[in-house]
Amino acid sequence: MAARAGFEPSPSPKHHRNRALGLLGEEHVFHHERARLIAADRSDLARKIEWTSQERGDGAGYDIRSFDPSGAERLIEVKATRGGPTTPFYLTRTEREVSQERPEMVGVSTASTTSRPRRGCSCCRRRWRRRLRWKRRRGGRGFGG
Repeated sequence: MAARAGFEPSPSPKHHRNRALGLLGEEHVFHHERARLIAADRSDLARKIEWTSQERGDGAGYDIRSFDPSGAERLIEVKATRGGPTTPFYLTRTEREVSQERPEMVGVSTASTTSRPRRGCSCCRRRWRRRLRWKRRRGGRGFGG
């Protein structure tokens, strides 16, 4: 069936699941970067971390702007997967171009998740439990469902 001009079919449930997984991965890296800088006694830099894909949109070529403890800028592209660390992922043209233009600043962080957190920091386990309770209250539906 051909799509009419000006009409876009609604995204599939798989698209919603992938989008929600991507947001969870970005949130995890965002909080991890903040905790890393606070542990390095750089609360001033921790307050300046920017979740770029949420604040300015998803076209910058990276998801999070963070810093080294020395104050040098770090641009992080987050790729989240339900698979293991060897699962391949897709880079957009913009992500590739930014990584080529600024190779010293750009890193790719892969956040893999299983059905439940087995290791990791306690704050991530707490966030996972809150999401699970929220999902149960919605009758088993997750994000966008």
